[in-house]
Amino acid sequence: MIKLNKILILIIILIALIILYKYKNVEKFEDNVNKKLIDDDDIYFEDNSNNVTRQPISFNETNIPISESKKFLNIAEENLISKTSNIDILTCSNNGSLIIMISNTDNIMYISYDNGNRWIYKKLPKLINYSKLYLIELNINNYLLILFGEKNNIYISTSLGDTWKLISLNRGNEVCYSNNLDYIYIATNNGILFNNSENKKINYKGCDNECLFNYNLYDGIFKFNIINRDEINNNNITNIDCLPSGETIVYSIDRKNIYSLKYENDNWITASGIFWKNVGFNKPTTGIEITNEQLLNILKTRTQLSPEEVQELAINNLTINSYIQVNNEYYKPTNIHLISDIKYIKNLIVMNDELLSKNGSIIVSDSNNLYAYLYFTNNNYKLTEKKNLEIIDIQSEVCKYEKDNCNLNIQKLIKYNISSKQGYMLLINNNMLLANDIYNIDKILPVKTFEKTIKNFAINKNASKGIIIDYDGNLYINDDLENYFKGESKFEQINLNFSSDY
Repeated sequence: MIKLNKILILIIILIALIILYKYKNVEKFEDNVNKKLIDDDDIYFEDNSNNVTRQPISFNETNIPISESKKFLNIAEENLISKTSNIDILTCSNNGSLIIMISNTDNIMYISYDNGNRWIYKKLPKLINYSKLYLIELNINNYLLILFGEKNNIYISTSLGDTWKLISLNRGNEVCYSNNLDYIYIATNNGILFNNSENKKINYKGCDNECLFNYNLYDGIFKFNIINRDEINNNNITNIDCLPSGETIVYSIDRKNIYSLKYENDNWITASGIFWKNVGFNKPTTGIEITNEQLLNILKTRTQLSPEEVQELAINNLTINSYIQVNNEYYKPTNIHLISDIKYIKNLIVMNDELLSKNGSIIVSDSNNLYAYLYFTNNNYKLTEKKNLEIIDIQSEVCKYEKDNCNLNIQKLIKYNISSKQGYMLLINNNMLLANDIYNIDKILPVKTFEKTIKNFAINKNASKGIIIDYDGNLYINDDLENYFKGESKFEQINLNFSSDY
């Protein structure tokens, strides 16, 4: 009997060891799978445009059991309440009903289709901090998301985050696009990525199949290529916007100066005057030599050319590596796209009244001041050069509320459209919202002070809705933003109900 009990005990121990062994193998297998996913994410190749790209990263949360999804959302909700995680990024659709928020702590993107009443979540492509998210509304219920990693990596998604495609290893700085979305630009720390889809709309599909798995050969509507210009490549393009038509872009390098560039007949051409610099008697070892008799004669007496002269001489395709021989000396073009000198640019937007005029304004801010550069375009839509920026007085209006310590810190500058007109709003000192009169670019409406410290602020396309996240993770929405500055509406706090069923 004793021997039988010993045998039984040994059998039980053996069964337990077998179960433990299987469990460890499963755990090891899952670890290997996870490691493989991470390793696969590190595989990359280089396409023909010299834009380094990784293999597609795909996450699909639609098959997660409802019980698990609820459990996760409950945990996320508890994290926000306990302040162990927070919302870092905020954006919304054109009408404002679709709201997207990102938590870097949880590596999660939260989505609400109904003005913030109910929420679902989707995992982000990689456990890194993200800095900006752009939501571009292609047409009804079709969106392009462009997501920036804080230090590097630019992703796109056409499935509202179910699937992401890593299109560049560079760090993204800003995105701009034309009114009809024919042109989309991504400013990076290593140049500008450019998407021209005006001839591809008829073949619209999401970024799937070849777009995801063979992006270097893919040439569809969501392909971004580099702008191959000497003065742009390898430069940190910190700010960018474009005229409403999209062909002409305005940008800055390392937050200094304002430059412009125009896309025409599949080429990038200058959009301002050109200054020529004498580089001496030694012939440049790189670049293309120009042979132009009229230009040669002009450079014998002066080195500055107007935009009109550039057009007349048909030398629009110059780069900074071009050169021309004048007598025994050589000259190279410099500042061929310079519009205006400015020491530091924090925010930059281009405004234009399409209905009444081709003229417009480039609104620029540093940390403390707001400026307007009033530009006009000739028949070929070339921006005309003007050095002086006109300062917009925002200080007197803001200082009504901060008389003792009136130090301005401009965090954010956003433009919006009402019919054919455009206006702008600013976030100042983390708690003040400021807007201009839609009919007068220099006239500032009364400043509104928010009761909490604002972490992120978004408005929809026509500025009818404003959305705020404070540093405590609270969400506030105003559905009548136009009357907010008249004191006739206010922001209402929204309960972040992440555990609701959709």
